Amino acid sequence: MFLPDLRNSMYYARKLSSGTMLAISALLLSSLPLLATTAHALQHTGSSLVMGGAASSVHSLPLDNDRAHRASADHMLQGRALIDSDASLLATTTSRPRALLEKEDPEETDFYKEQLANPTQVSVVIMNWKRPQNVRKILGHYKYYDNVAEIIVWMCNPNSTFRYKHKKIRLIDDPSANDVDGLSTRFRGCLLAKSPWVLIQDDDHMTKPEGIQALLEAKAKDPKRLIGTYSREWPDPEKPQYIPLPCPYGPHPIVLTILMLADRATCKEFWRYAPLVQDYVHDHSKPLWNGEDIFYSLVSFKYSGQLPLSIGVPKVSMPQRKVGIHLGAGHDSFRDNFVRYAADKLKISYKGQIFGKPKKDLRFV
Repeated sequence: MFLPDLRNSMYYARKLSSGTMLAISALLLSSLPLLATTAHALQHTGSSLVMGGAASSVHSLPLDNDRAHRASADHMLQGRALIDSDASLLATTTSRPRALLEKEDPEETDFYKEQLANPTQVSVVIMNWKRPQNVRKILGHYKYYDNVAEIIVWMCNPNSTFRYKHKKIRLIDDPSANDVDGLSTRFRGCLLAKSPWVLIQDDDHMTKPEGIQALLEAKAKDPKRLIGTYSREWPDPEKPQYIPLPCPYGPHPIVLTILMLADRATCKEFWRYAPLVQDYVHDHSKPLWNGEDIFYSLVSFKYSGQLPLSIGVPKVSMPQRKVGIHLGAGHDSFRDNFVRYAADKLKISYKGQIFGKPKKDLRFV
């Protein structure tokens, strides 16, 4: 953009008519907000975003954390700055993000519509925090799976960032997401998926192609239903609580994000309802948005009318390297309080729902 030199402009303005001078003055005054915004943005370097191996630097205005955490549902649906494999701008949080996202809406593609009718491929979303070795190993396997359309890796730690060039892999290097969305950043990634079916998973587990196939087949029977492999429940359906014990496969109120087959439609519902608990999460959760799997599970039940379903699939456990939010003090007690708070805010009841008791037998997970 051409930015006029004000001194030269005033010199030439003296040679113009008064009417022309007024017009120029009005033009310069109207440009001041834009110039101020541009200068402010250039003072704050944003995150380097990488997708499909292409890299670029995007500068965006920082968000006030308190205001961001208490954002409206409309604001929470807005995407972050993203760059595709051709390094073309898709969306930013600072300039018409909704319109820009709709310009590249995956739901308008033939692939998306085909997958709605016949689920055969998933988009995978992984958050990279402190186990990049695990993430790279997962990518090394998943990129060869025919039933994986893409893998979206959100880089959440500037000290663990890596590059990985492959046509199926989209890297988003944006650690600032932790300040706004915390663990729910994974559901931001879900909104970027090109498949309606999104495998949300942790970085210490992976499954085999037949595992993804089993998840897809279960999803095909009930497209709105949340499908997973690790679950939690409570003894009395009318008294929500969090009991950190494994459960037998079957319908349960909570499915964990260890391996969870979600969908874009329910991810939208997650962000639509998130403002109901945003203040509570901001004030009490450690790390930010601990309990995102609980809230997603509850939203899924409200949206679909069906309990999430846990099924058995081939799983590979990977080194945890003594890293995990479940190791933090107060983790389970917070989740116990949060599930009751969230169920109340969502105004959902599990009365009449049938699910068994958690099992101490670790063969059931």
